[in-house]
Amino acid sequence: MRDQRIRKNVVQEVCTTEDAYRTALTTTVDLFLRPLQKKKFIKPDEITTLFGTVEQLLNVHRELQKALSEEMSRDDMTHPRIGAVISKMSPFLKIYTEYVNNFDNSNEMNDQLLLKNKKYVSFLEVRIFEKINF
Repeated sequence: MRDQRIRKNVVQEVCTTEDAYRTALTTTVDLFLRPLQKKKFIKPDEITTLFGTVEQLLNVHRELQKALSEEMSRDDMTHPRIGAVISKMSPFLKIYTEYVNNFDNSNEMNDQLLLKNKKYVSFLEVRIFEKINF
């Protein structure tokens, strides 16, 4: 009984963490990426460098969240199959290789834009203020 309770708590923590991460990705896409794509003060290739594969990551994590939720809603929670869910999604998680490999380029692009593009700086200030006061 104790092992089942511990297992369920671990699975719940994985689901909670995944939900928080998916929410952070959604915020990044909705608050920064998509609005920047509509603005014309940053080139499309700069946006691609800044955000890399974040939209694809969001889609993967939406699917992962859905699969985890389905697993958690099963009637028999004595042996949650969380490992099977993650294993099934693992081919899609390989997208992190590209995301991580772009990390330094993304930071460098952000630094350049902060120094050279006043509209970008203003955009970030407004968006961050909105997020804080949301």
